[in-house]
Amino acid sequence: MVTIVCPHCSRERRIDAARYKQGKKPLLVTCSCGHRFESHLELRQAPRKRVQLAGEYTHLETQERDELLIQNLSLTGMRFSIPDPHDVRMGDRLRVSFVLETPLRPTITRELEITGISRQVIHGRFTNAPARDADLGFYLMSQPQD
Repeated sequence: MVTIVCPHCSRERRIDAARYKQGKKPLLVTCSCGHRFESHLELRQAPRKRVQLAGEYTHLETQERDELLIQNLSLTGMRFSIPDPHDVRMGDRLRVSFVLETPLRPTITRELEITGISRQVIHGRFTNAPARDADLGFYLMSQPQD
């Protein structure tokens, strides 16, 4: 279920998101106040959280290493930025490593496939995420949602 809020009157309407396929087309909504607006549904496999975590990456093909700044994170992937210039392309695979800001400060290391690039902002999905990850799971639950 998702909640859609009218930007005109702030009335809320809950709809079953399973009825809609995720796509490029926005959903056209007509509020009971008569206001019509577009809403974009973004369906995710796992909740994504906004973070500011420093880390590093190693390009698995070139072995290039550099720093990165994670902007948002989920159990299945992340969005991050890296210094300019970089040699990362769509489909490349990186090994990323970062420390969670919790009392135990666990280090998380994952392989990541690049799925989107917009200048310095890069999106990727984890290719070797474990089925269960208590450290990352509890960390994501404790952070504000994105």
